[in-house]
Amino acid sequence: MIRLTQICSLRQEASMRSEIGVGIIGCGSVARWKYVRNLAEMSGVSLRAFYGGRAEEFQQQYGAPGSVVCRDLAEFLAREDVDAVCICTPNNSHAEIALAALRARKHVLCEKPMAISAEDAVRMVETAEQMGVLLTVGHQSRFSPAAQALYHQLREGAFGSSTLPGPAWSGGWESPLGGTFSTQQSRVADV
Repeated sequence: MIRLTQICSLRQEASMRSEIGVGIIGCGSVARWKYVRNLAEMSGVSLRAFYGGRAEEFQQQYGAPGSVVCRDLAEFLAREDVDAVCICTPNNSHAEIALAALRARKHVLCEKPMAISAEDAVRMVETAEQMGVLLTVGHQSRFSPAAQALYHQLREGAFGSSTLPGPAWSGGWESPLGGTFSTQQSRVADV
């Protein structure tokens, strides 16, 4: 999904200004515990806009001077001071919001799962490529030292050949929010 040329382009954009403007879509516990607190402490990042849920509270607690609370998605995406967005909404809204953000030429960090359907995920990737912006999924476990070590050991064949066992559970996962499989097991599938 992310290409080196895109990362270099984003760095070049950032170097032309003092900060990268970030907006938060979906101001709930996932946004607070996984994104906003860390972003607020990063140098070169400015939390510029908030939309949804407890946006006013988030803006007061974490927002940069001059940050705003947006009343609708169109207002949020029209902001020129927002370069990148974090999508922290219920799973069934990820694709629709991400597609709108990508079409508005915003870089997107989408909480997992990326989408509820493979078709939506493909559309998201294609749209990011067409618009020339970054799209990534919040697989935070991917970057932990333990996950990195496991990944390299698997690639080197340290455990022999790997297989994917069949499901032990036959319940559906296509609930509006995606269910436990899409929110928790995506970490394992990512490695």
